[in-house]
Amino acid sequence: MDVGEDGGPGEDGGPGEDGGPGEDGGQIEDHIAPIWPADASLQAVEVRATRLMLVWTPAEDETELANYIIYQDGVELASVAAAELLHQVEGLDKGSVYAFKVEAEDAAGNRTSDGPQLIVETTMLPPDPAEVAPRIQSTGSTSVFEATAFLIEGNDPIQTGVAAGTIEARRASLVRGQVLDRRGLAVAGVQVSVLDHGELGQTLTREDGVFDLVVNGGGPLVFDYQLDGYLPAQRRVEVPWQRWVHAPEVVLVGLDALVTTVALDDTATNIQIARGSTQSDDAGTRQATLLFRQTTRAQMVLADGSKTPLSSLNVRATEYTVGPTGPQAMPAALPPTSAYTYAVELSVDEAIASGATSVEFSEPVWLYVENFLGFKAGGAVPVGWYDRQRGIWMPSPDGRVIQLVAISGGRAQVDVDGDGVADSGELLEALGIDADELEVLAGLYTPGASLWRTPIPHFTPWDCNWPYGPIEGAEGPNNRRPRGGKGHSREPCNVWGSVIGCYEQALGESIPLAATNMALHYRSDRVAGPMPTLRIPVTGETIPDGLEGITLEISIGGVQYVEHFAPAANITHEFVWARRDAFGRILQGEQLVSVRIGYQYPLVYYDADSQLDEFNASFGALRWEGTDGSGTESVVSRGNMNLTLWQTWDGLEIGSIDARRLSMGGWSLDIHHVYSSFSRRLYKGDGTERDAESIGAMMEIVAGTGVRLSPPDGEQAKGSPISVPYGTAQTPDGRLYIVEHYENTIRRIESDGTLTTIVGGNDKWGFSGDGGPASDAEISSPVEVALAPDGTVYFIDMSNNRIRRIGTDGIITTVVGNGEYNGERIEGALGTASPYYPWTQLSVTADGSVYFEDSYRIRRLSPDGRVRTVVGNGVYNFSAPDVPVDGLPGTAISFSPVGFDIAPDGTLYFTHRHYLRAIGPDGLIRTIAGTGVGGCQGSGGDALQAQLKSVRFVRVAKNGSILLVDDCAWARVISPDGAINTLAQEGSAQWEDFHRDFMPAMNTYMFVVENLLPGHDGSVYLSDPGGNYIRAIRPTMPGFDGQTITVPSEDGSEVYIFTPDGRHMGTLDSLTGVARYTFGYDAERRLVGITDGDGRTLMIERDAQGVASAIVTPGGVRTTLALDANGYLEEVTDPLGHSHTMGYDGESGLLTSFVEPRGGPGGLQPRDRIRRGQSHRRDGTLDGARSGALRGPPAQPLRLLTKRPGRKTRPQRPDLHRGGLL
Repeated sequence: MDVGEDGGPGEDGGPGEDGGPGEDGGQIEDHIAPIWPADASLQAVEVRATRLMLVWTPAEDETELANYIIYQDGVELASVAAAELLHQVEGLDKGSVYAFKVEAEDAAGNRTSDGPQLIVETTMLPPDPAEVAPRIQSTGSTSVFEATAFLIEGNDPIQTGVAAGTIEARRASLVRGQVLDRRGLAVAGVQVSVLDHGELGQTLTREDGVFDLVVNGGGPLVFDYQLDGYLPAQRRVEVPWQRWVHAPEVVLVGLDALVTTVALDDTATNIQIARGSTQSDDAGTRQATLLFRQTTRAQMVLADGSKTPLSSLNVRATEYTVGPTGPQAMPAALPPTSAYTYAVELSVDEAIASGATSVEFSEPVWLYVENFLGFKAGGAVPVGWYDRQRGIWMPSPDGRVIQLVAISGGRAQVDVDGDGVADSGELLEALGIDADELEVLAGLYTPGASLWRTPIPHFTPWDCNWPYGPIEGAEGPNNRRPRGGKGHSREPCNVWGSVIGCYEQALGESIPLAATNMALHYRSDRVAGPMPTLRIPVTGETIPDGLEGITLEISIGGVQYVEHFAPAANITHEFVWARRDAFGRILQGEQLVSVRIGYQYPLVYYDADSQLDEFNASFGALRWEGTDGSGTESVVSRGNMNLTLWQTWDGLEIGSIDARRLSMGGWSLDIHHVYSSFSRRLYKGDGTERDAESIGAMMEIVAGTGVRLSPPDGEQAKGSPISVPYGTAQTPDGRLYIVEHYENTIRRIESDGTLTTIVGGNDKWGFSGDGGPASDAEISSPVEVALAPDGTVYFIDMSNNRIRRIGTDGIITTVVGNGEYNGERIEGALGTASPYYPWTQLSVTADGSVYFEDSYRIRRLSPDGRVRTVVGNGVYNFSAPDVPVDGLPGTAISFSPVGFDIAPDGTLYFTHRHYLRAIGPDGLIRTIAGTGVGGCQGSGGDALQAQLKSVRFVRVAKNGSILLVDDCAWARVISPDGAINTLAQEGSAQWEDFHRDFMPAMNTYMFVVENLLPGHDGSVYLSDPGGNYIRAIRPTMPGFDGQTITVPSEDGSEVYIFTPDGRHMGTLDSLTGVARYTFGYDAERRLVGITDGDGRTLMIERDAQGVASAIVTPGGVRTTLALDANGYLEEVTDPLGHSHTMGYDGESGLLTSFVEPRGGPGGLQPRDRIRRGQSHRRDGTLDGARSGALRGPPAQPLRLLTKRPGRKTRPQRPDLHRGGLL
């Protein structure tokens, strides 16, 4: 029925204007649509890439509201019941704009036409990788490259901007992290990229705030987090080759709401004040206050380096270090020697809007912050700023803790030296405090106020922090290596005739294959269950005093498991791994797991050096650095802030192959093998195994012939002479720098094995070239080389008494040394103004510091170009008694440094007499190895009980192991649990073995080792300058490099060929190179055929789903196969109808019954194992039955072998040298 324009009855005689009955006298009908209130709205919440939620205010109706109609781009999309005021819209395109409208409809069908509308754009968020990740098809160990390639491939990849071929399979690693806000809620849409690595593209955080980024590993990378409306953040993450790595959790912070306009032009007549919001937490209350002098001028530095003056500034001070999320909110992680204290973003709105990198001032702006932690007046305030373009913290001149003693004449009276008395004159002038500033302070603060006063030359993130350490008596974890996983050693241990592995606790069975010389084999440790388990010691028999808590972190396959424990003795955690990666897929083969155990103690701060001079910039300095180690200190704490001391086990193995991946029902053919490149383990089809660790490591020649010559560039390093090689360093992509001392040359072994000169040469002996190309420079007798994370090369130019650097632009400069070796060592002086007496070791850390030995000291060149002493007082008395030094400051001892290195956590390890010592963030010495008696006893035991002899080189591996060279061995290693072992030694090798390649590492003849370098692939490089060789300790079996893998048989008669993922492609005769077997696969990598050397093919028939149904010999003899619901081989029937039947424990695949053709149950009990076989003709046809043959003596019972009742005997494991190098 229609309604007339005037509201009267329509043509059909409907209700009139007064709402009375119509002409037909019927009931009143509802013709009035619902009404939207004036403030009606339609909003989109939870806007994602392909979906969003619409929410609206309710409409009103005089009778009964029935539903709401949703329109998308003018087309009716859905109808929603009136009780609902929201609707989920699915199936949208990411990054697209949509128009939505909602109309209300009542029970009579009246519908509004003026409902609220909305235009919304979906985000570009990537999907959850778990929803799109392809099935893993590897048969050996799943590589990180195979597992993560889908993230960068396809038309719409999750990680964008990565060109094909950018990610190298051998280096591929996945970094996973999460971004939250201050409330702990996930932040979606954050762009995550890698600083200075545009080739790696970028990704966005997803709805849960998580991101995944595939990168090339090989060193530290700086991850950059950007999202409009938040301050940017960066995190430096150490990324090895072929690993799943977790980035630290990041909390993004928005700008402070409080903004102050500051005029920096001729109109300014007084000091201007800008303040941030007052912040309070359990550490105290504070407020950032900035003082701008009237003479100050500002200019912003744009991204291209150009500068634009600013006369009016809208200034904000945003503190990062607030509340429990403060550590995660930092703009970047601090250097390991700096404690979390106070960080603030000083910003100008105009600069942010212009994309400027900083705002510079013509004179310092002064930052005041309440001394909320209670440091004593007169002490230094170490301060530094973060350089987002370089990804490092830079030291800046120290501030000062001052106290407002009184107010007199409208001016503050301040104590700046800590004597409690107001200071004036020269002391205030030295700090730049004038009468105008004292007047301002009198108006801002009251007497008794204690303040940090810090000079700020430009606006960027700033951080005030102090040296730190745990409470006195704190001890880090020192637990034994976790056990389990798969079993760290895989030496075979089958008692004669047995198919029970006594060490592995594994059962095996076999079934002969009719008309062939092959058999099917089963092995209980190659099936799904039981789940791999690691038993992790967390505490020992006693726990340290002051321990407040314990954290256990386990990382594997992109998943991080975290457990917390209250302090208690004898805690062991059993970790059961479900074999799944971060995307929910089952990983094949052994995987590498990282275990970290952390002990939490209260954190305490120590005073910083308070000297007043132009050199004092103590940000990032180790406690006692640059001092004589004397004096007393005050110690303060920050609320509930803790310090965690970690023990890390990196690269442990867990898991095993699941034989079902071979698509033969969890069984394997004896000639068909699998190779696991991560564990370097060969899984043979007959159930046996062989791995590098049980065989022992070998020593391979990398460069040199034993002759002191230097070949031209372009020659292969292997097989070419080199001249007195000392230092080595490795690039992230695996290229190797070598120092040829005698030839005054630094060269690089390229990826293809050829040699390239970087600097020097016999025709370029001398000193010249600073400021120009390194290729034109002269150097003299270089001895050591080190690389910074950005690729900068540092080297010791020994005869020139300098340390020089070659930048990524190829320009060479001096950074330490004035050419003299005698002279006063002034703490805090510029490195280029300091004398330098060079030695043979150099270390460059991720924060940009360069550590070096100099005149009975170890010193540090900080990123601002100044040097300070870290260890040693510059005096060494060779006849001094061996006095205890544990607990002393590093700068308080007399010693002669021979070897040292810096661990990723900032710990400095150094040699001292017959000891290996260490200094942590607290600046105090502790002994790591040695008894003080020179000798070689104790290898294989506790390093503190072992003897060392003339240690001359130290290197810390990325996994925390410590490598050293002494007169006892070519290479020794101290593992994270404090055990010391030998990696390489002379052993029984003789002079005639000197030039031999591929010698056992424990029996290799060399002249002398002067340098060790752990490589990315697990190798350890050794420099033998006296022998003119560089060698490498390597496992005897190959690891993963993305290329075809070849493995010789144990007797050397065959060579097995595998794809990078461990799939067996063929077996060759090692003498002739002719294929004995070639294996064929379908598109899903399932075995479908085996062709022998005569061209005859055995076929594996499969149904439409790929399930194996029969094995057919070249002669047509068919053996049928049947699998159970879990994919395990249930029945094998030969051509005569004789069947083997098997039963399993469900999904686990553990064999519970085994019935042979004779009809009797096999079970798992000891028995005579009689197999009934068939002979066959040369053409493969059957030749009738033959009598059963005894397969060997009775199988032995599981776990214990019994000689006679009452006496138990365990099989003895052979004492073999381990091949797992670190």
